[in-house]
Amino acid sequence: MATTTNHETRTAASASASAVWPLKEIIYPPHSDRRIKIVYQRRNGPCSLLAICNILILRGDVEIQPPGRKTASYEYLSSLVADFLVTKHGGSAAGNEGDLTSALAVLPSTQEGMDLNPLFTGMSSFRPEGSGGELQLFELCNILLVHGWLVDPQSPEYDIVAKAQDYDTALNMIVAGEEASEAQISTKAPDDAIGSSPPAPDEDTHLRDGLVLRQFLEQNPTQLTFHGLWSLFSLSDGLYAFIRNSHLSVLYKCQNPQLWMLVTDSNLVPEPSIVWESIEDVDGADSRFVDSHFFPSSTIGGDYSGYIPADTRPPPPTSEYENE
Repeated sequence: MATTTNHETRTAASASASAVWPLKEIIYPPHSDRRIKIVYQRRNGPCSLLAICNILILRGDVEIQPPGRKTASYEYLSSLVADFLVTKHGGSAAGNEGDLTSALAVLPSTQEGMDLNPLFTGMSSFRPEGSGGELQLFELCNILLVHGWLVDPQSPEYDIVAKAQDYDTALNMIVAGEEASEAQISTKAPDDAIGSSPPAPDEDTHLRDGLVLRQFLEQNPTQLTFHGLWSLFSLSDGLYAFIRNSHLSVLYKCQNPQLWMLVTDSNLVPEPSIVWESIEDVDGADSRFVDSHFFPSSTIGGDYSGYIPADTRPPPPTSEYENE
């Protein structure tokens, strides 16, 4: 088991203290005059923390202050979330104290990422890890965590994928299938002689399950299936934490119906009209950018993935802002 020295601890703490993320002003809800600051991500930064903070900001549960602030540190953002949780749940029944403690305990882990294991059979189903503090953090923030890595119940592979349930188990079953294949090869006589032992039923099952699961994972490399995409369209209007490609984003579902992801790439901070990106398909090939009012937009600098002509305007969202 790896150990952490005092020097490493001090170094990590220093790096955490110096980490800051840029802020950008947008308007939300669309067609209003409410200006807010959202947090943008550098490198492969703390997408979990930023998604949680940005949803709380969009809903009006927390606010970046002062208005002229241009960056935010982990300490500042985590204190916003912690203060919100304590204010909202600090006076709850004693039975909820453990949940609040677990949720607060995982806040530091949001700097590097959270261990979220989606189940292939449910859009909002995840396997708890450890104390379950990761899932409790979202629950206590009243944020629904969703994904689209779903197997179609009508597909021939459903029973096997449903048996695996999640990615980690699927990998173990694929390995078991490979081992079963090697065992079958090694037990055969050199010339496949008559009288060689038939494969054990368990070996056949492991081999079949492993092949089906490997195909399912290879056919859905973006962690979003067509069934998952249509399931996301069934969501009620609102803001969600959306995990895809091991990245957590803010998902906005509105009455159009349309799905939008909040753009938080720090390279686009200087682009005032790039605020939301559409989810059109499972691989992102047809995505497009819009501004705070959901009018088509493009980068100031010219060509960029997601550019669309300015004269093609999708109907803007009609859902009313709700403090969910």
